[in-house]
Amino acid sequence: MWRTNPVDAWAQGLADGGNSGFNAGERQLTATTVRHLHQAWIAPAFFASVSGPVIANGSVYYIPSPGNLADPISLVVKNVVSGARLWNVGLPRGNYGTGAISNGRLILPFAQAPGAGLLAVDLTTRRIVWRTVLAGNQDYAFPLVADNGSVFFADGVHFTAYRVSDGHPLWSHTYTSAVDLPNSYAAADGTVFTRDNQYLSAYSATTGRLLWRAPIGAYGSGPVVADGRVYMEEGNGIEAFDTKGCGKTRCTGVWDAVIPGDVDDLELGTAEGGRLFVVWRDTPVSGPWTYHLGSLSAATGKTVWTTGVTGFGAGPVRAGSLLWMQSGNTTMEAYDADRGTPVGGVTIPGTGGIPQTLAIADGSVVVGTGSEMVAFRSGV
Repeated sequence: MWRTNPVDAWAQGLADGGNSGFNAGERQLTATTVRHLHQAWIAPAFFASVSGPVIANGSVYYIPSPGNLADPISLVVKNVVSGARLWNVGLPRGNYGTGAISNGRLILPFAQAPGAGLLAVDLTTRRIVWRTVLAGNQDYAFPLVADNGSVFFADGVHFTAYRVSDGHPLWSHTYTSAVDLPNSYAAADGTVFTRDNQYLSAYSATTGRLLWRAPIGAYGSGPVVADGRVYMEEGNGIEAFDTKGCGKTRCTGVWDAVIPGDVDDLELGTAEGGRLFVVWRDTPVSGPWTYHLGSLSAATGKTVWTTGVTGFGAGPVRAGSLLWMQSGNTTMEAYDADRGTPVGGVTIPGTGGIPQTLAIADGSVVVGTGSEMVAFRSGV
């Protein structure tokens, strides 16, 4: 089911704690207005992952540059429509990743501080209200997810839950997964899901107690949580699990969907509203490589539609009735979510062929190219 009273925001890297990649509250961008999409503003910005910037309450929150770790660094807040700077706050030195807004605070992950950790900026007082440094460290900040007043974060050694209000640790587990993936864990409906040591593991968000687990492959995209399902990439296919488990400590999926062809690269994308959207590359030995965007039923895993695309860098995201994704090295395209037909597109400046990071809210599509942030609007 679609969310009731949806808020028009992109509150974390993949829209919400479940990595759904879906802003159900967006109403300004439609198949008609997207034809007038144009660049509204551009700014220097640093993004170290394929998670997008954060947009809420008409503002976009980002780090302009990682710079040299000996140089000062700031969080900058802009009006997402005009690109006008609203305010900024200085941050401790470090390498920062995409944050999450929860309970009036922006939680940011960092690395090389030394040590990895989190800090919280109160969006009313515009001050850092707590900061925690952990034992683990890495070259760049791992992603985080927030849900229902808690934030969940891996530092390369542990996977830990923290209270958003004061940074107090709630529980922690040793974590051995490839946590540098942008959506290797998710939180929704009081449960945290992780890809952990070749298992999909479900934990209580409040206590950290293991609820159930299921054997899966060691690598792949997911979890993505929506519609009471947890979606995981499995080789050249997708397996869906019931978020509530199966009444046992070891569960199996409710359906498996195998993508036809010689699938070499499969990415889970946005979900909710009864659909899961995915992209993949078919690499037959005797023919040309082809790229595909597809829609699957959340209930059965059956294919609803597929369409050819010229390439992709990350899974599609969704705002209102439109899907958005990088198609080819320098093009961003929108598709009708019900039919898969392309409805408009725009050239992204300065991409260099790298995967693009998208966030969509307030009638704006904000794209992080690695070194810049570009905002597009319809102009009508």
